[in-house]
Amino acid sequence: MSPRRSHIAMIGIPIVSHVLPSLGIIRELVARGHRVTYANDPVVADRIEATGAELVPCASVLPVADNNWPTDPVAAMDLFLDEATQALPQL
Repeated sequence: MSPRRSHIAMIGIPIVSHVLPSLGIIRELVARGHRVTYANDPVVADRIEATGAELVPCASVLPVADNNWPTDPVAAMDLFLDEATQALPQL
């Protein structure tokens, strides 16, 4: 009897320090024959697709391109709430 194959969905934010830790697990799941889709901004597509996972494009509102993060911690946390709020309809 062959092992059961699953479709595993991952969602993340396009910050390299958040994407990198997941890549080894994603790569291993793909190697074991699972279908893995990873919802994230296309800016990190090359890293995700290199694992064999399929990118599900999900535009981000985080300031990763210009690295212009708010200095106020509450404003910075508001960005993550905005990210979650806008991501849901894209999924």
